[in-house]
Amino acid sequence: MISILSAAIIQLPSVTAESSTHYQSTATLTTTMSSIYTGPWINWSQGAIRGAVLTLPSREGGYLTTFIATFITIVGAQLWRIISFILHQARSSSGPQDGLHHQQQNIFRNTSSPAGVAWAFALQAWYWRGRAQRLWVRTIPWVCFSLGYMLAIAAAAVFSSRTSEAAGSARLLVEGSYVFSVLYYYMAE
Repeated sequence: MISILSAAIIQLPSVTAESSTHYQSTATLTTTMSSIYTGPWINWSQGAIRGAVLTLPSREGGYLTTFIATFITIVGAQLWRIISFILHQARSSSGPQDGLHHQQQNIFRNTSSPAGVAWAFALQAWYWRGRAQRLWVRTIPWVCFSLGYMLAIAAAAVFSSRTSEAAGSARLLVEGSYVFSVLYYYMAE
């Protein structure tokens, strides 16, 4: 948005005494509102919560988006360790269990990623086929759960880029410096 503060036409003297041709100048004092505010602000058209905005230059915005995606991935990995520990503890029992159960407990306790758990359970189902009761009912749900968790964290990391919007959506403009522009043009009478 450009606001014109004042305008004046300045008549310059003719170039020669015989010539009626002269130069004319238009001097315009304008303020350019092209300075975009960087920092936190609230877009009140969307309310106090949904309108909370942090405006950053594009370079720093890219760093923030990368940090958020990395942070979500790390938090997701640590959350998987917590979920594995809870599953291991919840499935523990003092009663006798078969070898499949003990191997599953070992997988939950020692595998640090959902992809590793899914692969270990898939291999376990293959090796225990024909030897354990209800093998597929006891193994495939854990494969699906760990793959689903892995895909959910990957989707969250990818869609974390939605936290940053293009610069064209909303901007807070700050009054910048005044620009004094003089336009010269040749005018014949």
